Amino acid sequence: MDGNWFVQRNQKRDIWLIVGWLLIVGLGVGLIWYSFRPEPGRTPSGPGTPVPATTAAPVRPTATLVPLPKPTNTLPPTDTPVPTATPIPPTPTPYIIAGTDGVNVRSGPATTYERLGYLDPGTQAPLIGREGDWWQITYNNAPAWVYGPLVTPYNIETVTPAP
Repeated sequence: MDGNWFVQRNQKRDIWLIVGWLLIVGLGVGLIWYSFRPEPGRTPSGPGTPVPATTAAPVRPTATLVPLPKPTNTLPPTDTPVPTATPIPPTPTPYIIAGTDGVNVRSGPATTYERLGYLDPGTQAPLIGREGDWWQITYNNAPAWVYGPLVTPYNIETVTPAP
């Protein structure tokens, strides 16, 4: 034996033991307190609770009966409704959207024609016609051309070849 008559204690274990006991005691006190609370909507009863002088019976609402209209033997009118004309949906307008690099706008369907401007990426332009790989568009209220592989056309069913 080493001469130590006391068992060496673990401080962390002791702290957790104390915390555990405090939680158990706190939970017990809370449950006891909660059990003595009156339920919502009930008045407390028991010794020392004042009793009201009169207890009135609860008032129940009364229903008022309303007479329903009596059925008649009249038949509904047999007029056939006049058919209405079904509107024709408008034809979708063809257009192009410039690709991710944008596209040059030219006066004719080839790179040899004069450059009129540039459409930024994602820009829309109305579509007029087509010639080969080139799309004819309206640019600044005048006809112009863009190279087809650089744009995405939409609603091209009504586009006719350019003269």
